[in-house]
Amino acid sequence: SEQTENSSGSARSLEGENEGPEEHLIKSICSYQAQTQQGRAFAGLSAVELTQFLQTCQEHASSIDWPLVSRLLSSQLSSPTWQSSLRALYVIEALLEDEDLKEFFEEEQLDISQIRFHT
Repeated sequence: SEQTENSSGSARSLEGENEGPEEHLIKSICSYQAQTQQGRAFAGLSAVELTQFLQTCQEHASSIDWPLVSRLLSSQLSSPTWQSSLRALYVIEALLEDEDLKEFFEEEQLDISQIRFHT
């Protein structure tokens, strides 16, 4: 199982039962396997899914480990399934275009450009 270290220095699994909130959030929206298990076999994201995802990000922006989110999205971009990679691109685009999150990133002096192509 692949491990990643969050900003507090503790290691967390990218797969498995010990998922943190960031892993769960990204896996639930980007994972093509999760979508096919729910009976949906399309690569794109619905407007409802993106809206719910962005609302979650806005509500919890100050507690989200954004460098970890960047690494998780990067791993989705290199997913063996093109559908998961495409979904990750949709998520990245939505994060970069959301005005409320842009404002948060600027206030916190977070460089969100690393999320774009951190491969």
